Amino acid sequence: DELNQQIGGLKEQERNLNTEVGKKRDACRQEEKKAVSADAARNKVTLGQRLQAALAAYRSLLKARRRMDIEQAINERFAELMTSHGQIRQIRVNEDFSLHYLGVQDEPVGMSNISAGMKQLVAQALLWGLKDVSGKEAPVVVDTPLARFDRGHQENLITRYYPHAGAQVIVLPTDAELDREKYDLLKPHIYREYCLENPVGDSTQVRPGGYY
Repeated sequence: DELNQQIGGLKEQERNLNTEVGKKRDACRQEEKKAVSADAARNKVTLGQRLQAALAAYRSLLKARRRMDIEQAINERFAELMTSHGQIRQIRVNEDFSLHYLGVQDEPVGMSNISAGMKQLVAQALLWGLKDVSGKEAPVVVDTPLARFDRGHQENLITRYYPHAGAQVIVLPTDAELDREKYDLLKPHIYREYCLENPVGDSTQVRPGGYY
């Protein structure tokens, strides 16, 4: 009887231990699933970090390539517009896309040494170069376009830049800028003309037709 009682107690312990073993097995399975999920998450994070690094490198490469394309286009267009001055030999585009000017001996040329007319030519060469590189047309509006230039550069702008600056170019010259000879150079490229009359200074009247 005593042995049977001991056997019964041991069986009860066995059942309890089996129950505990089952719980531990379930817990192990849950931990295994968590470990697998953690590994998958780590793999995703690692892959995401690699993709970010690859995209950043590609973006930097593309930016540098575009910067060089823009620099080449600006210099080509500036050479077309600026034909009678050797102060600026090359225009450099910095990493932040600001402009840097070099002279004949590759010496830096400061902004204070550049005339207002030359700065305007650089700006127009920049717009022209951006159009070339992007391959996209954008409307161009130029106010008092010829005021800062001598006659040679005025003719360059009229015959080379304005006919090709964009699909739609609006030029707003004063009557002092556009004489009959320069008007005749621009005339073949003009689609429509308007005259803005503002004799008093506070009210503009618009009428069809130009000066001539």
